[in-house]
Amino acid sequence: IDIPQRRIDLLVDEAEMEHRRRQWSPPERKLTGVLKRYASLSLSADKGARYKD
Repeated sequence: IDIPQRRIDLLVDEAEMEHRRRQWSPPERKLTGVLKRYASLSLSADKGARYKD
């Protein structure tokens, strides 16, 4: 990891990286509590980012 150069060098060949990319899927979102309520009941920023009526 080279922070000043903003690089991460991997010792993995390109074929293996492509295989990993194809196998990967994003994790399921697990929202709970206030965040779950906000995500399901709030309006977008262009509509005021407030709770729906």
